[in-house]
Amino acid sequence: MKTKLLCGIIMVILFVQYPFAQNTLDTNNAHVFSNNTEEMQSITLQLKTRKGFVRIIDLAFSDFTTDEFDQNYDVILNDSSPEDIYTYLENHKMSTQAYPSVNYDMAIPIAINLTGYYKYGITAIDFDGFDKDTGVYLIDKYDNVFYDLRKGGEYGFESERGEFTDRFEIVFKTNKGVERSLITNDQNTLFNGNNTEEMQSITLQLKTRKGFIRIIDLAFSDFTTDEFDQNYDVIMNDSSPEDIYTYLENHKMSTQAYPSVNYDMAIPIVINLTGYYKYGITAIDFDGFDKDTGVYLIDKYDNMFFDLRKGGEYGFESERGEFTDRFEIVFKTNKDVDNNRVNIFYNTKIDNLIVKGLDSNQANMVIYDINGYVKSQFSNVDKRTLENGLNLSNLRTGIYVVNLTQANGLVTSKKLIVR
Repeated sequence: MKTKLLCGIIMVILFVQYPFAQNTLDTNNAHVFSNNTEEMQSITLQLKTRKGFVRIIDLAFSDFTTDEFDQNYDVILNDSSPEDIYTYLENHKMSTQAYPSVNYDMAIPIAINLTGYYKYGITAIDFDGFDKDTGVYLIDKYDNVFYDLRKGGEYGFESERGEFTDRFEIVFKTNKGVERSLITNDQNTLFNGNNTEEMQSITLQLKTRKGFIRIIDLAFSDFTTDEFDQNYDVIMNDSSPEDIYTYLENHKMSTQAYPSVNYDMAIPIVINLTGYYKYGITAIDFDGFDKDTGVYLIDKYDNMFFDLRKGGEYGFESERGEFTDRFEIVFKTNKDVDNNRVNIFYNTKIDNLIVKGLDSNQANMVIYDINGYVKSQFSNVDKRTLENGLNLSNLRTGIYVVNLTQANGLVTSKKLIVR
């Protein structure tokens, strides 16, 4: 009896000092990485389902793991839920999957299974081993969205019932300089190649009536054209009932490249909308533009000249339908958009708008409220009338924007406060 007890104590001591489970294969949803974790990078993704439940997967990257099954790292998902997130490896659903070291050409498909048309959310809840210069992005091919996971927050989306293996991807980009890759998935395009330093680009976002977001990219260079550019133009194959795009050879485009920017060009922006609701257009990214290049959204229906480079959202209302002739992007040198020489002020005592410092003898003027609605409009007003003052007693107390275009093409925009 004493001998057996002594042997048992020795075995316990040996087990404590020399654990056998250094590398464990967990066939549930948790995975413990090996003692090589110091050289491993990992991402933990969370899916929030329609009932608020949470499902989690892990992605790992190292120079000692592969695209094939890694016994000590890959974990098969044995208890999948009706609403779940996972990857696929050799036809197995995976709750943890390891890959080779991160590189900027890899794209990791993320599969989801959902039970109905509800709101869902994907969040990266943990990053391990990534330096600050490595960007990690979630690509939603259906909604044409390029989402920065490292900035935190939840990517929200809606979905019908079913398993979707081709909707989401994880991609990696260096945050140093202009390192934007062409995603050839017929969706959102980020530009790359040896010519990126010579390319200018604008990313436009349409916010729909339900708060969904659709995105298009416009690119400009001396090596792209008005015709189809194989390495840059991307046809939109999965347009939404509410969407924003351009047209090229009768194709809807999610990304379109053009020749170098010039001040005579006007880029038609097409929208398709489902009803009379409020919408918004924002320029969420500019790349390669100097401070003297103004970029403006023209709303021909509401006579609005909106400065996209000042940030903010251009809000508008619209009826149902596709509109190919409402919006344009135009470019002006900020030396022409002269907001300093021309003085616009409001005389509250007599309700007159006074303009001083005009170069031309005539000007057109449009006054908008803060929601973008035209409140007053004047055409071919002579210089003397503007200097003496225009009566605006019809304007209520509030904040307005005055856009004044002189006969010589100079444009002035001023904020106007009526008390």
